[in-house]
Amino acid sequence: MLQERPVRQLHGEPRRRWFSDEDFDLFVFYEGRTIVGFQLCFDKQADETALTWDRSEGVWIRRVDTGEAHPFEQRSPVLTEAGDVSPAELAARFRDAATSIPDTVRDAVLRVLDGLKGER
Repeated sequence: MLQERPVRQLHGEPRRRWFSDEDFDLFVFYEGRTIVGFQLCFDKQADETALTWDRSEGVWIRRVDTGEAHPFEQRSPVLTEAGDVSPAELAARFRDAATSIPDTVRDAVLRVLDGLKGER
């Protein structure tokens, strides 16, 4: 179940909130009280994928490459092309995990996921 975690605010950037559990990380960005973007990272234990929504840029989905292929090298994670993602399945999983987060946050994410169902 997603729980809110402490997150550092960066001067000059939108206010952010972070919700996390064993499968999801959700970063939500605000201007004032308005959600202006979010990044939903899922399948953290396997093939982590990030769905990013920005109100001016739209939606994109990318796989998270941890950069940790070699045990003695620490590289920064990068986003690469994602495989197939089922928006309906992701929405159902997110809905189950998001019972304890604010309705406005949950509903904003589900609106974007529902919009993707018709596109894929």
